[in-house]
This record gives sequence, C-alpha cells and structure tokens, in this order.
Amino acid sequence: MDADVPVVLFSWQVFFPLWRRQRFPKEEYGRVAWDTHIYTGGHETTDDALHAYDLALLLTRIFEWYQDNDVIVAEFALSNLHLGADMAHHDEWQKYADGVFKRIKRGCSGGALLWNYDCQWPSWSMKDANTTMGIAWNLQNL
Repeated sequence: MDADVPVVLFSWQVFFPLWRRQRFPKEEYGRVAWDTHIYTGGHETTDDALHAYDLALLLTRIFEWYQDNDVIVAEFALSNLHLGADMAHHDEWQKYADGVFKRIKRGCSGGALLWNYDCQWPSWSMKDANTTMGIAWNLQNL
C-alpha cells in the first residue's frame, strides 16, 4: 500500500494515555490517522452543550501532538442538548450545529463526522436534523 494512503486506528480518548509517544512513526508505517468518538452528557443550554466538547477536544489536540498524527472525530451526535428535536427550537439547534463543527475543527486536524446520515433519532441523523429540526449544514464556511 502506498505510504500516503492513511491507515486509520481507533482509540477511545480514555485510552489515549496508554499509547506510547509516536507509536506509529511515518517513516516506518506511512500515514496513520487516529479515529475517536466524542459523546458528552446532557445539557440544558446550547452554550453548555458546546462547552462540554472543550476538554475532549483539548485531549484530542494533545494526543495529535503526542502521536504526530491527525485525529478524526469519526462519531459524535447532537444528542447532548436537552431540547425537543423539532422546528420550535430551530435557532438553538442551528447555533449548536454551527458551533460544534467549528469547535471540532479547532480541536483536531482530521475533521469530524456526525453519526449518522439517516437513523431513527433526528439529533443523531444529518438528514433528519435537517428535515425535522431545520438545521442547515453550513460546513463550507468553517
């Protein structure tokens, strides 16, 4: 396999400290990217829900530096905000969606994916968050 094709490894953040420094050096293994998932507890306000990512993203940034590899937040959801998943709360959901991707962009170099595209819970689904909650995915302006 070409050395520029990344091998993606998963680790929960709680296990980041167990990996030794630069465990997979580029010279030996080629391009390595790490995948982690971030889920935070429930919050009553949009600002609190967004701030809940701060520590997890700080740990991610430190791990990137420690490993000298990118980290992808390959799974997260908008499920940590205790609001109705409906149009009545559209403004708060939009603020959250816009804010969480900007936070993740600052906190890791590999980007992020909302889990998932189409499922039974709108706050976990990019498609239903758009149709049910009115979220416009403004990802081009990050």
